[in-house]
Amino acid sequence: MLLSRPGYPLATEREHKFIDNIIGDSHISITKPLAERGPTDIESVLLNATSRLGYINFAGLPNEKGYLGKLVVDELVALNIEDAETQAYESLAPFLSGWSLHLDIPVHIETVQVTDLQSHVSSLRVRTPHFEMTFASGQSPALTDAFCQHASLYREGLNSNSGFYRFLCFYKIIESVSLRRGRINEAAKEKGEQVRRFSEVVPSTKEELLVLLKRVYPWRTGQLRSRTNGAGRGGGQKDRAGARKTLESAAHENCTCTDADG
Repeated sequence: MLLSRPGYPLATEREHKFIDNIIGDSHISITKPLAERGPTDIESVLLNATSRLGYINFAGLPNEKGYLGKLVVDELVALNIEDAETQAYESLAPFLSGWSLHLDIPVHIETVQVTDLQSHVSSLRVRTPHFEMTFASGQSPALTDAFCQHASLYREGLNSNSGFYRFLCFYKIIESVSLRRGRINEAAKEKGEQVRRFSEVVPSTKEELLVLLKRVYPWRTGQLRSRTNGAGRGGGQKDRAGARKTLESAAHENCTCTDADG
């Protein structure tokens, strides 16, 4: 697990690579800077964590400045790559939370890499970047108090690095919209007006989700097509495929890449 300081990523926005030879960064100093480090100084820290299948030993590696930059597990028994990642994170999370509380600092995991020791296939979990969009023009939404409250929560969720906090922001929007509809209907009842009935349909397949995203964000497909056409040679099929990929990415916050040696 590669650490980084929140707001200071180790790579550019669209640069994703395996972290075998990379040491990250944090606010936790565990040893002297490399230039001052001697043979008797600390080279790493050992964490003995408990998982549902036993103990997991983590080695905490410092960067050149002496700050904790990476947490490594040499080997653990798991059903698959996803299970290995889950076990490692669940056993390590209490340490990270304890450090954050005790030291009053953030502890941010930027990248997670898992390697299957039998097949030598590596999985890399990274956060995909947001879309680049042209500044909005034309008719803008009415900036009412209700709209601004919901828009503020939406922006807060997009800006956050925490999946839990993003979920909370978006959940509060859904909850607030439901409560607002109830207040509107109560007011209508008092005035003797007709009460509106609201219903929401949540897509259950990727195809249905793409239809919804195209309806909510119609400009993404068109903007990507014009950007692709202006970038160089390419047929319409590439444009449509690229637009479809962009819309599909809107439903996924994380991207998992795999690679096999050789």
